[in-house]
Amino acid sequence: MKEESEFQKITKHDHLIHLREYFLVLGTGLIGWAYEAPFIIKILKNNYKKYNKNLFSLLWNAFIKYQLLGFTLSEYFEYQLYKNDYKNYVPAIDLINDSKINRMSVDLLISKYKFKKRLIENNISTPKLIAYYNHKEKKIYYYEKLNTEKVIIKPNRGGGGRGIKILKYDNYENFVKKMKKDYLVEEYIKQHSFLNKIFDGSVNSIRILTIKKNDDFVILKTILRTGRKTTKGVDNFSKGGLSIDIDLETGILKKGKTHFKHGEDEYERHPDTGFKFYGEKLPFYNELKKLALTAHKCFPMFNMIGWDIALTEKGPVIIEGNRTPGFFVFQIHEGFKSKLIDTIFYESKRN
Repeated sequence: MKEESEFQKITKHDHLIHLREYFLVLGTGLIGWAYEAPFIIKILKNNYKKYNKNLFSLLWNAFIKYQLLGFTLSEYFEYQLYKNDYKNYVPAIDLINDSKINRMSVDLLISKYKFKKRLIENNISTPKLIAYYNHKEKKIYYYEKLNTEKVIIKPNRGGGGRGIKILKYDNYENFVKKMKKDYLVEEYIKQHSFLNKIFDGSVNSIRILTIKKNDDFVILKTILRTGRKTTKGVDNFSKGGLSIDIDLETGILKKGKTHFKHGEDEYERHPDTGFKFYGEKLPFYNELKKLALTAHKCFPMFNMIGWDIALTEKGPVIIEGNRTPGFFVFQIHEGFKSKLIDTIFYESKRN
């Protein structure tokens, strides 16, 4: 019997990941619906009049009509579809299509360790890799020994800020050895003073969405994510952090918004520090955009990547790359479905 080639093995592995993710998306959607429904009903019961719609109309649209169009319960309120045209927005169901597009070598972005090593091999600016714990082998692989007090540890797989810890440098070995999954240990980022002024309780990241278009790479949208006192050291929007819109060309900060579950509010100042970010220009903005585009060229097999980039006094460093970058954190500011119509994202749906 002819032995499988390495390419066939990788392809088979990738297909299994896609199949697993499809059912994961479906299962997560059902669980999310069950989790969100009581919460949303409670919100509507107490404050439905602010949406300028009668209660029956809101329930019908959020729970039935827009569900059939591919939007989640959250998206109906996040995108304010009770007053905005849904045709301008990319629904959650289309992210399954995104997974099909980014078909080859998907583990390069799913595995933070493989992603990190590829950045290092291509001399892309990223926090230094100190160590990697392989749970199966019960072994720590050491890479850098730094003169630092704190380190960031994160699970090799996963998202949403789950499992990320800040530890003292001399404590990380004992911590990761107790874990039942693989972990990365990275240097702790000292962020730029401008971002500290906005909020210094988390490493606030810039998310840049890059896409492959006509054999070139372009930036579709940029936003700044900041933490709050309630987010416990992370800047994730889903945990209550702010998504601050950025003017794509100039880097000028616009208004910030929170997830509707955390108030659905709009800000020109950070709610905890009072710092007015509206109208301020983000430092190193051109360098941020250049870094994202350069990094995407190192992952040409992917047609769309959402980059999480930290900003230090010396410039930007890439933290993570997201294969399905969570459109909601961008689209709460504007729908950009029209910007994707002539890209592979929707071309594949027409073929």
